[in-house]
Amino acid sequence: MFIDEKLYRVAELLGDPKAKPPRPALIPVALSTFYGMVADGRLPPGRYLGPACRVWSGRELNQFLNELLASEEVPANRRRPPARVRGSTTDPCQSRSAESTHCGGPSLEQAGG
Repeated sequence: MFIDEKLYRVAELLGDPKAKPPRPALIPVALSTFYGMVADGRLPPGRYLGPACRVWSGRELNQFLNELLASEEVPANRRRPPARVRGSTTDPCQSRSAESTHCGGPSLEQAGG
């Protein structure tokens, strides 16, 4: 169980580092990402307690987190770029001749300085 079984508002889920005392995020994503995940169905829709008060139950959120960990799905904006392999020539700056400096500019010897 990751989150206590109570009702949470968005501010409690996403945290607020500027609050006094600071509140840590239970789900560390931006507000727009959070609502996008709700719209896509990746997060439960929550319930309205009033016209401007939407809450999510800790039980539903725990179920979501357990499913996420079981599937090992990582959101696209959290994926790391592929690691570079040493000696690889995928970087255009590395594939240039030894006569030029970084990214094709003339070397100091060629520029006369």
